[in-house]
Formats: sequence, structure tokens, C-alpha cells
Amino acid sequence: MAQLDFGDRLASGFVGAVVGAVIGAAVAWWLGVYHAAIDVADLRPVFVRWIGGSAFGFGLIGFLFGPVVGTLLGEVITLLFRFEDRRHTEFPFGISVLALIGVGLWFYVRNH
Repeated sequence: MAQLDFGDRLASGFVGAVVGAVIGAAVAWWLGVYHAAIDVADLRPVFVRWIGGSAFGFGLIGFLFGPVVGTLLGEVITLLFRFEDRRHTEFPFGISVLALIGVGLWFYVRNH
């Protein structure tokens, strides 16, 4: 893999943060709909936390790993659509994606 310069990292981080914020808003809205439909107090989302946390997380991944964040964003969006569809339950796949992200971050921090 070629070394990324600071501009590439910054651009990937920006794209990750913007699309991550949209994903965070969608998930918060989704949880809000479920909260209103079944009236479970634990599902009441805090939009600022979801949007900020998702933007920060995907922005950090974009800054650290570069253009790979686009593939990850596409996979997460596909996972959300499939999970909402309810014909496809992709939770094991989603958990494995999160585990791979964690292992990747651990290796990156350890080796750099």
C-alpha cells in the first residue's frame, strides 16, 4: 500500500466524517422510530451523541486508513438497509466488521 500524504488523509477523514454524520443521524432516527412505536425508554436516542460519535469514528478511520473508509461506509450503509429490511439479518456480519475494525486499529497503532 502506498504511503498516504496528509492531504489524502485529511480528505478521507472529511468524507468519513460527513457520511458518518449522516449514518449517525439515520441510526438515531431509526431508534427514535422504534422508541415511538414500542415505547421503550432505553431506545430514546440522543441525536447529538449519535451524529457526533459516528462522524468522529468514521472520520478517524478515514484519517488513519485513507480511501478504505469509502468501502467501509458502503458496507455499513448496506448493512443498515438489510437489517431494516428484516428479510436479511446480518448481525454476525456486522459484528465481524466491527471486530475487524478494532483489530485493524490495534495493529495500526501497534506498528506505527
